[in-house]
Amino acid sequence: MKKRAYGKINLGLKVIKKREDGFHEIETVMTRISLYDEMTFTESDKIEVECTGLTLAMKDNLVYKVALYLKEKYQVSKGIKINIKKMIPSEAGLGGGSSDAAMTIMCLNKIWNLKMRRIDMMKTANLFGSDIAFFLLNEPCFVYGKGDKMRYIKIKNKLFLVLVKPSFGVETKKAFSMVDEYSESGYLDKLIEILNSGDIKDIECEISNDLEKAILKDDKYSKIKVIEKELLSSGAMFASMSGSGSSVYAAFKDKKTQEVAYKNMLKNGYQAYKIYNK
Repeated sequence: MKKRAYGKINLGLKVIKKREDGFHEIETVMTRISLYDEMTFTESDKIEVECTGLTLAMKDNLVYKVALYLKEKYQVSKGIKINIKKMIPSEAGLGGGSSDAAMTIMCLNKIWNLKMRRIDMMKTANLFGSDIAFFLLNEPCFVYGKGDKMRYIKIKNKLFLVLVKPSFGVETKKAFSMVDEYSESGYLDKLIEILNSGDIKDIECEISNDLEKAILKDDKYSKIKVIEKELLSSGAMFASMSGSGSSVYAAFKDKKTQEVAYKNMLKNGYQAYKIYNK
């Protein structure tokens, strides 16, 4: 079985407060993007995970942990070999690891005939990470709580996006640890209205990321702002860091402008991708 595990971007991200359990209360809009990891599932007598493009011990791989959990919980006698061809950059705020984990839950549910309902898969997802559950769904969502609650929204437009990954990554825990100012709940209501209507001419006023504001207080992450300025100079309607970073994405009015900007970023030596929302 061969599947594509798509990444995501955050269209706006607000940190509302720090919770008593140590997590942060957030509000964000998440949509899948056309950039994906390719995953292949084949029969095996044990659980094996091979990951090209990422150096990570198998026991530390989220996919391995999820597969082992399902095997033990449902007392599955068989194993599985999972090969992941990584194309989504890590520590980039694109949810690559979470998407791979979600795809593992869905595929093993079928391969091992676990008969998990959607709610069972969601509960399993939440055991391993806040945003894994999002990737079990096929629609853009308003995501809130600690990232485990969501409701469907509509994004009327196809977004022509250019994504740039700096040479460095940002650990999620590091980004959240730097937040010292909080937003009010409901800040993204106007953004959701705009996305639903398709009239996105004023969307740049509603796109902001509290985690970006936090990490930019440290000069070693200043390249993020430099990349945003270059994307805006190439004709972007807006540019923002995705999630906890470090990747930056920008939206363009049409495919032609997107193509020009993409080539400009490649010419400037960046790791760049031409992508769309899904």
